[in-house]
Formats: sequence, structure tokens, C-alpha cells
Amino acid sequence: MNSTTAHAILGVRLCALFIGVLGLWLLVANLVEGFGDFNPSYIAYFLVNQVARPLIAVVLGLLLWAFSGPLGRLLGRGLS
Repeated sequence: MNSTTAHAILGVRLCALFIGVLGLWLLVANLVEGFGDFNPSYIAYFLVNQVARPLIAVVLGLLLWAFSGPLGRLLGRGLS
């Protein structure tokens, strides 16, 4: 592995970390904000609007982290 590939993998992992942390931040913020207004009759609405989008960001961050090796090698080949 050359330094270009290592830097590309590091860049992809930093992006994945940023996306995952941002998703967790949004999830916690939405849960804290919606805690006082929670009504069990609107559980589906609450889950879709307050929980699903941040969870999608967390999952995308985890997937990007999992595939950071192959993506970094692909980017490293294109950059050299």
C-alpha cells in the first residue's frame, strides 16, 4: 500500500466518522427535543420524522467505514 492509498483510506474513514457522528448528534438532539412532546398515538410519525433520518445517516457512516478500504484503494489508484 502506497502513501496515496493510505491517505485516501484515511480521508474516506474521516468522512464516515463525520457522517456517523453527525447522525448520532441529530438523533440525540431530536430525541431530547421531542421528549416533552411525545404522544404514543403519533409513534409512527415520531419514528419517521425524528428517528429514521438520523439512523439512516448513522448506518451510511458505518457502511462507508466498512467499505473504506476498497474505496480508498480505488481512489488511490485514480489519484496516482
